[in-house]
Amino acid sequence: MSQENVEIVRRMFDAYNRGDLEGTLNCVAPEYEFHPSGLFMDAQHVYRGRDGWVDFWHTFGAAWESITISIERIEDLGEEVLVLGTFHGKGCGSGVETTREAAWLNSVQEGLLMRTRTFPNWGAALEAAGLSE
Repeated sequence: MSQENVEIVRRMFDAYNRGDLEGTLNCVAPEYEFHPSGLFMDAQHVYRGRDGWVDFWHTFGAAWESITISIERIEDLGEEVLVLGTFHGKGCGSGVETTREAAWLNSVQEGLLMRTRTFPNWGAALEAAGLSE
């Protein structure tokens, strides 16, 4: 089951990087919760359900000309999957490019993401997962 959890998380990130909203929706449960890190101004509350994810997708995406996530490390933790990655974005209008580490702790049940918690850096995610750097 654990490898399946890793694969569903990979599918989610792959769809996100392709700009495939439907593909991401196929990875999340109807009661999905997305918890942004609060690092970016327009994404500071919990988004609930598939409609919440769509709201986040459009709100967050509106600020960026392009976004990609590079997965640097993905680790099966049983019912959770830890992702340590690098966020690459190019601002809409400004063209300013940013690259920074980011991390996600994903809860998976019955082949779907139930909750994703986002962290502004790897250390915070590792601590939340009960791991050390």
